[in-house]
Amino acid sequence: MEDQSPKPIRCKAAVCRAAGEPLTIEEIVVDPPKAYEIRIRIICTSLCHTDISFWKAKGGGEHGGARGGFAAGDTVVPTFLGQCDGCASCASEHNNVCAAVPFVIGPRMRRDGTSRFQDAQGSPLHDLLAVYSFSEYTVVDVNQVVKIGSAVPPKLACLLSCGASTGVGAAWRLAKVEPGSSVAIFGLGPVGLAVAQGAKMCGASKIIGVDLNPGKEEVGKCPFPFVVDARNVLCVDQMQVIVEMTGGGVDYSFECIGVPSVMTDAFRSTKTGSGKTIVLGLGRDTDQVSLPSLELLFGRCVMGSLFGGTKPKTDIPILAEKCMNGELELDGLVTHEVGLREINTAFDLLLQGKSLRFIAFVCPGALASGARSLETGFEPCIFLIKRGGAGIQDLKTCWLTGDTEDCRPWAWYNFTVPMKSYSYEIVTLWYGDPEVLLGATHVPTGVDIYILQQGTTTPASLPWRTRAQNPFDAKLSSSDQFPFRRRAAAVCRAAGEPLAIEEIVVDPPQAYEVRIRIICTSLCHSDVTFWRMKVWLLCPFLSLPAGLLAPALVTLAYKASQVLVLACTLAVILQDFPGIFPRIFGHEAFGVVESVGEHVEEFAAGDAVVPTFLGQCSECVDCRSPRSNMCSKFRFAVRPGMPRDGATRFSDAEGRPLHHFLGVSSFAEYTVVDVNHVVKVNPAMPPSLACLLSCGASTVDPLFVPSGKKFGMTHFINPKELGDKPVSQAIVEMTDGGADYCFECIGLAALMNDAFRSSRDGWGKTIILGVEMHGAPLSISALDILHGKSVIGSMFGGVKPKQDIPILADKYLNKELELDKFITHEVGLKDINEAFDLLLQGKSVRCTIWMDK
Repeated sequence: MEDQSPKPIRCKAAVCRAAGEPLTIEEIVVDPPKAYEIRIRIICTSLCHTDISFWKAKGGGEHGGARGGFAAGDTVVPTFLGQCDGCASCASEHNNVCAAVPFVIGPRMRRDGTSRFQDAQGSPLHDLLAVYSFSEYTVVDVNQVVKIGSAVPPKLACLLSCGASTGVGAAWRLAKVEPGSSVAIFGLGPVGLAVAQGAKMCGASKIIGVDLNPGKEEVGKCPFPFVVDARNVLCVDQMQVIVEMTGGGVDYSFECIGVPSVMTDAFRSTKTGSGKTIVLGLGRDTDQVSLPSLELLFGRCVMGSLFGGTKPKTDIPILAEKCMNGELELDGLVTHEVGLREINTAFDLLLQGKSLRFIAFVCPGALASGARSLETGFEPCIFLIKRGGAGIQDLKTCWLTGDTEDCRPWAWYNFTVPMKSYSYEIVTLWYGDPEVLLGATHVPTGVDIYILQQGTTTPASLPWRTRAQNPFDAKLSSSDQFPFRRRAAAVCRAAGEPLAIEEIVVDPPQAYEVRIRIICTSLCHSDVTFWRMKVWLLCPFLSLPAGLLAPALVTLAYKASQVLVLACTLAVILQDFPGIFPRIFGHEAFGVVESVGEHVEEFAAGDAVVPTFLGQCSECVDCRSPRSNMCSKFRFAVRPGMPRDGATRFSDAEGRPLHHFLGVSSFAEYTVVDVNHVVKVNPAMPPSLACLLSCGASTVDPLFVPSGKKFGMTHFINPKELGDKPVSQAIVEMTDGGADYCFECIGLAALMNDAFRSSRDGWGKTIILGVEMHGAPLSISALDILHGKSVIGSMFGGVKPKQDIPILADKYLNKELELDKFITHEVGLKDINEAFDLLLQGKSVRCTIWMDK
């Protein structure tokens, strides 16, 4: 009986013999598939930047699309990422990295570690990412093959096997871009353009493209209504432009290049309180991302994922259907088409920045005679059409429905670009002689058309208008309505010195303010951190007008050392330098409303309240959003005065001003707090425990506080007992791969890094709660982020004060929360320095400071 088993196949392939050398077309032998494998006849493939990265270092193939496989006539794409649908990772909605056949960057098949390729002399050939599609035939693990509809064009299917799915999936699956949100995309290559398509599909209202590659200028800006040309501005100006364009930063930023400094830029372009940065670019495995730890604490998030969070077998068919239905427009990503023998041309054009995606038709005859070739010798150009003429719609109709494809631009992007005193619409990605298009077009009267090609002035280089910010016009309350209060307070006169009990004057509350009689307060590590901070070296800049302070700091920062860059960053965020004295510290407290200013309707004298360092106006977009707890109407800042007018409500016995801290200053018998920073609580709540809810206990659920098993801990690690073993290694071993969630509650960059490395690949989350006491940045592995780990900062633990603190108080009263064990010591105000000593010695969790004790 004749043997019907598959036989080896001889075919052509593009082989890389040495790093960085041109590929050679050779005859190779492709073995038959083994168990759980599929041999595929490749129709077409494409060149990805990942191929370039490994070609420079190790050589190898590509991981583009293909047709053929499971059964005769099936259409499939091989993917570098597998999906078995049986393991816990594939079943989880939080992870797309299969655990059964894990992703590895290796030279052979993932199950048995052997190769299916040999050259004509029988020497083994290694694959790349277990796909190897620069060959007429390949063998792929069954978990890495996805069946799609046969109607999907081969070159479109090719895009979905990597770049397009990565970009669209990052916006759709990973970031979950919300309708009406703002997006910035760093790197306008194929992945970045696909992110734009995904963001548009999700309903983003503003999509900003940032091109950091001069060779991609014209090609890269096509799909974007706003483009920042990174060549013409400093990075900090680039970020400022984005912040100004979006009124505070974008909701989502995507880094699609793989450069750590750009990842930091993307991070700093996001909105305080809820901004997400998604890392998609592949850099070197040794790259470290430096994140300003304080900015991270303000509610921002950095996350990444292989393949953009897309599950291949689940999502690629959905994306293919969206392409066929016109919901996604990916054809514009294909800028060149060649046969396999011209594959080195693809490398050259990609390295020169002249190509987005280069389709290489591998199967003989697959490069159809009707396929549109873009080897015209013309650079891509864009047209600017001045608005104002009634005939612009006629022009649009003519161009989009032209009789011949050669006289039709690829797309019409309907958006406005400011240039001088006019507005323009843009038509982009026209390859060929512009006169061919214009010669076949009847240009209506009143419509002016300008041709912009590479090297000419573009909208990206034009100045952007800055947003004017009007100062808040606060009306003052009558000072005779509320008498001045002379009361005791613990005053800090200099950094690190003991606090002095002094008699102070507390002014009456002004409009939208509440004066509170403090019953008790407690000492938090944040108080200690700022108590120790001395005046920064840059303090002379405090004499500058507010409008000149930030530019001066920024200019100095980018000409100075990394330390000064960090100092400038802190200065801009904190508004004043933290080392301002004399000051009244304290921000955890419980009290009773003594009087209120004008326009205060929410509170009345006698109400039991807790003041909070974080405000909630309940009106702005961030207060209404479930994604953020950082009020954007009255932004969080460590100010020396009140949030609305910047003035102080405290003075000492000699009439000299005393500075506020975090808008609370509870180390005093009386304080004045903005109405947005006051929360009414159930009067049945014990004062000392209500005090905890104003900061520490609300910031993190008690079950996660590292204070001992009495709070719910199941395991405990003392780093001193591990010897040379890192804490992260011990946690990875204890949890069989890493913890799902890690919390850093101390405020040391090194421990933040340890926590990050202790989390699980694929979906591990690290939550930063500690204020970095030295101002050091957090440096973490870019590759770990790309593998699905995320790091999230949380100001006040994500709690919305007015909304959540009353709920937490009720949970305590209903015995759902145990807060009593937090309080380890109690003192009177006159003994407040004892509380500092106990906390610094590690003997206290929380020390309650009573005003009348």
